[in-house]
Amino acid sequence: MSVSVGSADSSSTSLVAGLRDGSDEAWRRLVDIYAPLVRIWCHYGGVVENRIADILQEVFLAVHRSIDKFSARDDSMGFRGWVWMITRNKIRDHFRTPPQPANSVGGSPA
Repeated sequence: MSVSVGSADSSSTSLVAGLRDGSDEAWRRLVDIYAPLVRIWCHYGGVVENRIADILQEVFLAVHRSIDKFSARDDSMGFRGWVWMITRNKIRDHFRTPPQPANSVGGSPA
């Protein structure tokens, strides 16, 4: 079954509108649709499995913080491209930030 570009655009438009309105259903749709995709992008980007959940959270938090700034008219990539750009930046941040040593129990570095 093929999906026409128009219906894909209207689907993204309704998703963005729901996200801006704070709709729980829109956020569930976002996670259902984009979490598997972000996971794949993380794998391709070389992120180890135990860090992907952290990047997923960072991506969706960035979407939450920036959804009001997204404009399909100004962004030739569309919504999926915008989420890809956020993911790519979070993957880059992941590799720029040195790993933090684990905190030891008991308040001693030993």
